[in-house]
Amino acid sequence: MRTTTRTTKSRGKPSAKPRKGAKGNPKVQEFGEGNYQATRDYDRAATAFARSGAVEPAAKAAAPRTRQEAVEMARAEAEGRARSKGEDPALHLKDFFMDVSEP
Repeated sequence: MRTTTRTTKSRGKPSAKPRKGAKGNPKVQEFGEGNYQATRDYDRAATAFARSGAVEPAAKAAAPRTRQEAVEMARAEAEGRARSKGEDPALHLKDFFMDVSEP
């Protein structure tokens, strides 16, 4: 992870210059959501976690422990769904997603 330091000269304002790409290559500029290396790293980590067998214990650990907690979680989910534009119709297309369970 790359960190930046602010100097008194910048007065706490972040630099508007684009960051250099992976391994300091000045020709490859990455901006915020366009950080392709970070996306690849996340995808690899998420796939490794899914294949690790730790998903079930993590899901059990995240389950509500009390009735009140369950109600709060349901309320938060309902609030999030109220802002949604709806489910992506592509989710229901047969064979739309590839199976990543096999290496």
